[in-house]
Amino acid sequence: MGLVLGKTFDGEQRYIQSENIMIDAMFFTATGEKIDDLNELAEYKDRNTFIICNPNAMFYQHMINFPHAFYLRFFLQKGFNVLVWNYRGYGLTKARSCWCKMQNSPSPRKFKLDSEAILGYLRSTLGVRGKIGVYGRSLGGISTSHLAKFVDMIIVDRSFSSLYDVADRKFFG
Repeated sequence: MGLVLGKTFDGEQRYIQSENIMIDAMFFTATGEKIDDLNELAEYKDRNTFIICNPNAMFYQHMINFPHAFYLRFFLQKGFNVLVWNYRGYGLTKARSCWCKMQNSPSPRKFKLDSEAILGYLRSTLGVRGKIGVYGRSLGGISTSHLAKFVDMIIVDRSFSSLYDVADRKFFG
């Protein structure tokens, strides 16, 4: 499913480190160009980017099915880059060695750590300079609301998290 998704929307699979976990992710450039971490002139680096945080029981690879691809397609058609990722214990996101397999289980604290690693990867490794937004549905609201203080926009849809907490983190005082 990941190969089909990458071919359909010109995405490139990436692995992003968070603690001893390698997060399975896919990045889609709005421009259709190939990712080049070293090319400072790549057009996609100046584009705005959305991170999509999946609902419970959904891998990003499910976005090959029409209803699950709605926001991926929407953001790309509006000229945004998109990064999708799988939580710990979901899809190909796995611990790097046998001794840390217990770290592979998902939890709200780990979602927050991993979402910060995703954001850091966009800024530091990919060199994205545009604004960053986060869309999270259901379980994805935990990561989305956590990133509220670090990004330019969030969309929280039927979340497991508290919008009061989002407001408290985003708008100080």
